[in-house]
Amino acid sequence: MSQPKAPPKNENKGKELEALLLSIQRDPKSAAAALPKLSKDELLSLFALFIDTDDETSSKNSNLRSSAYLALSSFVGTVRHPSSTNEPEVQNVDPERQNEATVTLARAFYPTVEDVLRGSNVSHIIATSAFLSALFQVDAPSASLIFTREGNLECILDAIDLAQEIGRATGKRQDGREQLELALAVLLSHATGQTECRKLIDGETPSLGGKVMSWLGQIAEASKDSRVKASAALAL
Repeated sequence: MSQPKAPPKNENKGKELEALLLSIQRDPKSAAAALPKLSKDELLSLFALFIDTDDETSSKNSNLRSSAYLALSSFVGTVRHPSSTNEPEVQNVDPERQNEATVTLARAFYPTVEDVLRGSNVSHIIATSAFLSALFQVDAPSASLIFTREGNLECILDAIDLAQEIGRATGKRQDGREQLELALAVLLSHATGQTECRKLIDGETPSLGGKVMSWLGQIAEASKDSRVKASAALAL
């Protein structure tokens, strides 16, 4: 009698991610303590859920992405407003308390974000850029803190160079290059809308910022992907 086949590894990982997302939504206070302890691989699996695949036929991917945003919002909300939701939120607008929350949120993610940005794994950079874009939408202060940390703009420029190298190495545009361009353009479109990030690009590091803006101008003109063109134009 044949033995039942074990479920595919990817299927198991998908179920684990769904369970993790549900646990964050159901008990965000426990998640606030547990999330920073996740391994790099676990965080990268979460980051990958924020990638916009533009695949309308995959409702499961869309549902997971929506669940990921909800889980991230729950986590952020718990860190920023740890008291009961029945109590007035005005008590949590204390600037010092919110600054502490911003640092706590950034610390939960920047070790993995920076480790990835300093590497050359294209799929990891795409996932991490997608996550950071999501964080800008959910909690701009902590995303800005990560973006403006020393060396991160240089790493983003390195990722831009990596995208260009993919095309030069093959002599044609590849999915990896287009996905990376999209992820970086979307990230920069969010970052340039924040005062501290824009100040870093335009004023504090003009040589690096000039290269970033030049690249955005190029892809806004040359890209055949309407999403890339729109994101690049928004960032300029």
